[in-house]
Amino acid sequence: MKTFDIYCHPVSAIEAVKVGFSWPAFFFGSLWMLDKGLWGRAGLWLVSYAAVRLVATLADTVQGGDYFGLFLMGLLAALALIAGANGNRWWVQRLLKRRYRRMTTVTAPTPEEATLEYLDQPNANEERLRSSYTVQQG
Repeated sequence: MKTFDIYCHPVSAIEAVKVGFSWPAFFFGSLWMLDKGLWGRAGLWLVSYAAVRLVATLADTVQGGDYFGLFLMGLLAALALIAGANGNRWWVQRLLKRRYRRMTTVTAPTPEEATLEYLDQPNANEERLRSSYTVQQG
């Protein structure tokens, strides 16, 4: 079971964001960021990957050293770890900028089931309406 924070928008949707490390961000990096609407970070990641690959290609043709290639592989691994460790936090920041509000935390195996569990709570609709009212008034 995983822990998810539930975020609600007053008009559009409900999002369940996993608490902790993001394996999709780790493995898919900029593609995951594009899917979550993190355009600036996705662009930065694409440029970073391209720069490391370019340096690796140039270094291989000039030097052909194994240690430098290992160092560049370490840089790529570090980029993946940074994305995995911070991906969900970056996504939450984007949701908050788009006027989503954190409603509760639930435990479920998938984000879809976490959303359904939240909607099954007796006071979920009241909380969403109250959230919508305070966002519109505030």
